[in-house]
Amino acid sequence: MKVKLKEEQMDANILYYTDKKDVWGSKLDSESSSIFLENNLFQYIKQVHNTIYETYRGVSFVETKLIEDPEIPNDPKICFEIHLTGEPVQILEDEEKFYVLFFEEVPGEKQHFFTFTYQVL
Repeated sequence: MKVKLKEEQMDANILYYTDKKDVWGSKLDSESSSIFLENNLFQYIKQVHNTIYETYRGVSFVETKLIEDPEIPNDPKICFEIHLTGEPVQILEDEEKFYVLFFEEVPGEKQHFFTFTYQVL
């Protein structure tokens, strides 16, 4: 279920969606929620969203999903799907800046929980 949220409504059972102006969220099942709570990951979701918007030019939308590789059990990832426009060279430059900030902001032991994909419009 996707619902519009206000900042004060964000909690540990929500994965976030943004479109620059609004924040949307999807309720997590209890198993997914417990994985993120146990690993203290929720505090980084908004931080990573903000870093995406600060570094990538032409971002129109960011969707956050929980994904699991069926061949690697018990290793869930938060996938940020970044929808953006721009020239390939510009996107690669922005990606380099993003990863520098990502590695500074997210502790090393937490980084493996995050993955990123792109939809170039």
